Amino acid sequence: MRFNEIKDFEDRMLFICKFTKSEYVQDFSDGNLYMNNFKQFVEQEKRTEHKGQGDSYEGSYINIMEAVDIYIDDVYVASAEKTELSVSNDYISKIPLFSMCQLTSRDFKIITKQEESIIIQLSLTREEINRIKEDFKCDKVIFTMDYAEFKRRLTNAAKELKTELWSNPIQYIDFSWNKERHKRFEDGNLDSLFTKHKSLEYQREFRFVLPQMPVDQYYRFKVGDLSDIFTVANIDDFLSGIKIQVNIATV
Repeated sequence: MRFNEIKDFEDRMLFICKFTKSEYVQDFSDGNLYMNNFKQFVEQEKRTEHKGQGDSYEGSYINIMEAVDIYIDDVYVASAEKTELSVSNDYISKIPLFSMCQLTSRDFKIITKQEESIIIQLSLTREEINRIKEDFKCDKVIFTMDYAEFKRRLTNAAKELKTELWSNPIQYIDFSWNKERHKRFEDGNLDSLFTKHKSLEYQREFRFVLPQMPVDQYYRFKVGDLSDIFTVANIDDFLSGIKIQVNIATV
């Protein structure tokens, strides 16, 4: 049984975490968030030829038409290859972003149910675990269950800079033609800041952006000490099934 099957916990965020390397843990704990701009992730995929952490679709309006066969009176007459329309924006390409992973009640299974509590365990597929480790080349994970406090500190740090912080979970879509999505793009909506191709859905990304602070490469967002609300763990220990005991009175 999955934790999200319990009433009022259908889609509850439990952890927000950062997959990273050992050498970057202290910087994060000190409150230094290195925010690359969108262009850096586009160039990363081109450089590595791997879509994962790098993503050539980042920040762009994407429309994908799959390959089709054409028939007239049930007789094959032609075909059209897969095509991709990509429209980028110079300003968006310079917006800095910080990506994390959100783990929700959907990602946990109930392993023990007692009279006063239940124990839940992270339950990702082996394929998802392998792809996360391949994409981020990480050996550590930094995580917290106190998203509200983390968001408060980031928001306050942005206010001190007299700028805005936007945050949202990524919406994973197939980038097929959608009239409403196209109209929103033409109207100048910034949906592309929080959309990615559905093939990357296993990343469960939650994103923070500073839309009014364009940079040529990256921005170091200083938010103050975070060591009191974040915990560090080895990536294998965490992904293999971190457990939480939940007071049943809360559910």
